[in-house]
Amino acid sequence: MLAFGPVSPFTLFAMDINPERVSLLQQVDEHVHRVMEGKMDDFHIWQFPVVLLPTGVDNQQSVVLRPIASTEAMTAHFARIDWEILEPMVKDILSNHPLSHVFYDLTHKPPGTIEWE
Repeated sequence: MLAFGPVSPFTLFAMDINPERVSLLQQVDEHVHRVMEGKMDDFHIWQFPVVLLPTGVDNQQSVVLRPIASTEAMTAHFARIDWEILEPMVKDILSNHPLSHVFYDLTHKPPGTIEWE
């Protein structure tokens, strides 16, 4: 990503679980699953957690997309979603929700976990 002009630094916010944050996460999760409806098997997606992060720029939070391919949950790989699907999904998320960034988690298990803890 190219950025021109002044760029705001990432900030870590002190956050709690509250109805507004839960609602935001539910909306983004619903959006992702609506876009991926009928496509999960194409990419062997077993689970698709969406994680809300208390960090971003301009006082906005970010989300992480974590599509997982696994058959037994002891090991897992991130699911490689085609850019033609991922790019418009991310643009829609950012244009329809007050978020700073959308990240795509490429961590396998191990070393990572399936769900963020």
